[in-house]
Amino acid sequence: MSIKSNHFYIKLLAVALIIFGARLWLIHNFGSSVPFWDQWDSEAAFLFLPWLNDSLAFSDLFSAHNEHRIFFTRIHALLLLILNEGQWNPLLEMVVNALLATLTAIILIVILNHLLKPAQNSILISIALLWTLPYGWENTLAGFQSAFYFMML
Repeated sequence: MSIKSNHFYIKLLAVALIIFGARLWLIHNFGSSVPFWDQWDSEAAFLFLPWLNDSLAFSDLFSAHNEHRIFFTRIHALLLLILNEGQWNPLLEMVVNALLATLTAIILIVILNHLLKPAQNSILISIALLWTLPYGWENTLAGFQSAFYFMML
């Protein structure tokens, strides 16, 4: 590995920490542990309760939520419920979504760097700004919005 590539990975790590840190700051200051909007029916009523009552069918994971099929969001929410020992925590969902958003940004930077190597610093700065500024704050502050992050991935 050359010194230039080491510098790129250090910059990449810095951008990842900036993006993740900005999202954590937003969650810390404005996040709520109270479930929001669609979380009550889609997660609580139609996912978590059937899971906890051993009545969740595999087909339920593919059932419609409004006009969407949110299979990955449901799997994501169930995994977090299981890993959190049966505790539903919207703040945990928000933090994991912040990780997903950061991972998406890093993957995009790596792809663009491969395609447009001379513009490396411009790519890093642009992606850092696009992923750090809270213009999509609603998605950051609602744990149920992981579908958007999966879509970007």
